Amino acid sequence: MTDVFISYSRHDKEFVFRLHDALQQRGRNAWVDWEGIPPSAEWMQEINSAIEAADTFVFVISPDSVASQVCNAEVAHANRNNKRLVPVVRRDPSTAAVPKSLSDLNWIFARDSDDFDVAIKRLMSAIDTDLDWARAHTRLLTRAIEWDGNRRDYSFALQGSDLQRAEHYLTMHERKEPALLPLQVEYILASRRDANKRRTRALAFAAVAVVAVAIFALLFWQKRQESNLTLAAEFREKGLSALESHNPLTAEVLLARALSMHDLGTTRELLLEARAQSSQLLWISPREATTSFVAINPQGTLFATATDADVKIWTLESGHLVRVVHTKAKISCAPFSIDLCAAFSPDSRLLAIPREKEIELWDVEHDTVRPSKVLTNADGVLTVGFSQDGKLLISGHADGSIAVWDLQSQAPPLRLTGHVNNITSIMVDRDNRFLVSGSLDNRAKLWDLAKHKELMTLSGHDDAVWSVAISPNGELIATGSWDNRIWLWDRATGKKLRVMQGHNGGILSLAFSPDGQWLASGSEDRTARLWDVGTGQHVLTLPGHQDDVVSVAFVGTEGHHRIATGDRTGEVRLWDIDSIGEREELITLRGHEQPVSSLAFSTDGRLLATASWDNSIRLWDLQAKNSLRLLAGHEDSITNVKFSPNGRLFASSSKDGTILLWDTASWASHPLEFEEGRQKKIVREIAFSPDSRLLAAAGDDGMIRVWNIDDGKLMHVWRAHDNKIQGLAFSPDGTLLASASEDTTIRLWRIADWTEARELAGHTKGVWQASFSPDGRFLVSASDDRTARVWNVGSGLQVTEPIVQERAAWSADFSPDGKIIAIGCADATVHLWDFTASAASATLDHHTVLRIVDGPVWYVKFNSDPDDVRLGIGGADKTARIFSIRKFRTMFVDPEKLESSAGHESGLQVRPGQTDPDIVPIAQNRFARFETTADQTA
Repeated sequence: MTDVFISYSRHDKEFVFRLHDALQQRGRNAWVDWEGIPPSAEWMQEINSAIEAADTFVFVISPDSVASQVCNAEVAHANRNNKRLVPVVRRDPSTAAVPKSLSDLNWIFARDSDDFDVAIKRLMSAIDTDLDWARAHTRLLTRAIEWDGNRRDYSFALQGSDLQRAEHYLTMHERKEPALLPLQVEYILASRRDANKRRTRALAFAAVAVVAVAIFALLFWQKRQESNLTLAAEFREKGLSALESHNPLTAEVLLARALSMHDLGTTRELLLEARAQSSQLLWISPREATTSFVAINPQGTLFATATDADVKIWTLESGHLVRVVHTKAKISCAPFSIDLCAAFSPDSRLLAIPREKEIELWDVEHDTVRPSKVLTNADGVLTVGFSQDGKLLISGHADGSIAVWDLQSQAPPLRLTGHVNNITSIMVDRDNRFLVSGSLDNRAKLWDLAKHKELMTLSGHDDAVWSVAISPNGELIATGSWDNRIWLWDRATGKKLRVMQGHNGGILSLAFSPDGQWLASGSEDRTARLWDVGTGQHVLTLPGHQDDVVSVAFVGTEGHHRIATGDRTGEVRLWDIDSIGEREELITLRGHEQPVSSLAFSTDGRLLATASWDNSIRLWDLQAKNSLRLLAGHEDSITNVKFSPNGRLFASSSKDGTILLWDTASWASHPLEFEEGRQKKIVREIAFSPDSRLLAAAGDDGMIRVWNIDDGKLMHVWRAHDNKIQGLAFSPDGTLLASASEDTTIRLWRIADWTEARELAGHTKGVWQASFSPDGRFLVSASDDRTARVWNVGSGLQVTEPIVQERAAWSADFSPDGKIIAIGCADATVHLWDFTASAASATLDHHTVLRIVDGPVWYVKFNSDPDDVRLGIGGADKTARIFSIRKFRTMFVDPEKLESSAGHESGLQVRPGQTDPDIVPIAQNRFARFETTADQTA
């Protein structure tokens, strides 16, 4: 069978040669009769057989082909066999002469006046449209003809899965093109009759063998289960290893496969951890045959690929083809060169392309047929780049020299010499003062661009320096080498600052983020990595490329929102780095510059307030996942925030010893007045009463103060503990106030007269937080003694054994339905426990450990909606995370869907086979947005 049958007139033979080659280059098999022998019975039978065996019938329209008896006979046979017809116009015919079966279709124009590449692209789209059905139709037709030609012998009938598929085709063929032929329908029905006869005979034998089969099946199932468990363990271990190596995307795919084979709680926890650390793969460019990657523009909005003598320029985010540069000679790079060998100007208006002994400058925006400028006598160019003002072009050469071309004059270039081997990479700083070069001589050099002299040599790599980059502020230089290492250097002194190691291949590309906080690298190991410039720490691995990653670029001018990575084959991937932690079950909110000390959900659940040690409060829209408002007013770290139950007020406390009350309609604030003579101490905790009429506060002086909200007056003050009070909470019925102290106790106070009702004793170190259950019967506390404890409010006794943690428990809360207890700990974990209580007893079952935070967890808090339970988590990593319990628990209902989703997000899939739990990139032959489609299933 073939993909395409081409019908044409001999007058169009040269065009068909070109058409045939284009299809071959794109992986399509085309059947063409090149001989043109006179028609005969044998020859026509061969033609007809080729038509029957092809999935698509392409007719090259010209005045000669529509007049040809042979071509018309071929069209007729294609119609009799319900072949899919695709007309390609080579020369305009008389419309009346074109067969109706062709004139009714959409034509693809490939005349001399038309763009041949565009025509081929449209032809490929037509060929690939519903290709699976076309191929199934062809296979079924071939077998039906064979069956009919052998006197309809039952041995040629369809059986098993082939028959089931064919019967499925029978139910849907009226909605598909091409439709099934009567012969195909007869073949399917006859095959079913034969299958039923064989099934009747087989039933007699089946009864005898059923016992033996059952025993064998049991043994086989047991062996298969053991094999699956072993393989699942291998996937889980490889996933854990990938997670520890900061490769969460790969870990997510491997762990999802492990979960689909064996559902384990530990695998779920690891998978969630991987999802919390994974970025999102937004887009993959189309992969074209014999294509190589040549350049990406400074803004990360355009990229260029080369195929033979053509260079194509694309938009990065939409994949739109901007223009094609046609030249007579191939792009010129040394055979060993795997770095970029072309470059965009800083304003992206020009593309510099080395061609043999010249450098051509092409206009990117206008479809010109000649270059804007040609620089001659440019022998052995290996890499090119522009100065940041676009006035200079820098070229690195095979003889170790660097040429500086003034694009505004006709003067020959200035030569910088000093390297003793090929120049591999060059870069100019933002102020056009310095030039950095890398070379196969294992060194990088810093040059004064104005004085054209060498300033210093950076030595330290053990192999060739393949990539260089300069930080946006010009203070740092990064160099990447074939020794698999990246060095950061002080530009002023040439001193080594730190080394970044982790790649398993040479470093071929480097780029600083616009704010200078991050460094991206591309490598021969087919991955890109993200590094923290300040610490040298490896932050993230971006996998999936099928060849060396020769380009990395930050997209946009602010922050580090997106990264583009390109490999040698011309494939470009766009990653959303700010989507780390953005999954269906998880929202990650970034913006604070210091740890998040407290958080609170609004009563309607639409807003989240976060407090930080950076002296600020942020209000977030949970639906839009963005920051709505920044509240400033305190002069020191914010310790606690609360919404009033009626939603009208918002309160904040601070280390500055003040409490601010905010109107949620206008967000205007005023401070609460304390008693005269009070010495300012840190206010650590505040709490509204259920009716929103009272506000209680406590802190380092061991005192509790209660204000009447209606008039704003302080109504009661008393010493509640001898040490600082760290937790405060009203009971749901408003009759009790609980205080948790550094003195290891929790005390309950009657609201009616502010007297002590009872003391809850048992912790051995300070208690950080106390929270009531929704029905008010229980209270959970978190302590430095590494335990959380659940108490019966009525008796003051513990109702379960202490919940022991690895490190200090700093926060605890009940879910709004009272069925879950969350505990936030100093070891960067959040533990979820299922809580069940009856009149006589209470039980706790450990459900999940959430390792989704990058530092100690300071505060956990549930929202108030029992139908959509969400947990807010804040801590030392300066972020707030919102975790959906419902989405988390439904996430694992369909493991296969989860595995497929992981593949879509990462562009990876697990390698087939039962012994090799590795991953491979998902092949992409077109633009992809990772929507759920059948052909993207991992």
